[in-house]
Amino acid sequence: MPITTEFVDLKLTIKIPSRLDHTGHKEFVAAYTEQPIKPVAYIVDMEQVIFFDSSSLGMLLLLRKYAGDDKANVRIINISPSVNKILRISRFDRLFELE
Repeated sequence: MPITTEFVDLKLTIKIPSRLDHTGHKEFVAAYTEQPIKPVAYIVDMEQVIFFDSSSLGMLLLLRKYAGDDKANVRIINISPSVNKILRISRFDRLFELE
């Protein structure tokens, strides 16, 4: 299942399929870099994610850097308890808005 995007009111929602890992790196980067207008906000929807590893963390950091580093507006939503635990242990709750 591919990554899908929705661009509304300068907000880009990136819907992740069941796996976020190194095999989907190019597709994930393309999802936010190949937009006709640069979004002001990014939402990563992880409702379907059942596999998440260290490469996933790196991919999220690349998105944050692209979105403006400390000025980035990136939310990660619909996080499963297991992924949420990984994100919080990795201190990503300090870098991203987690919901």
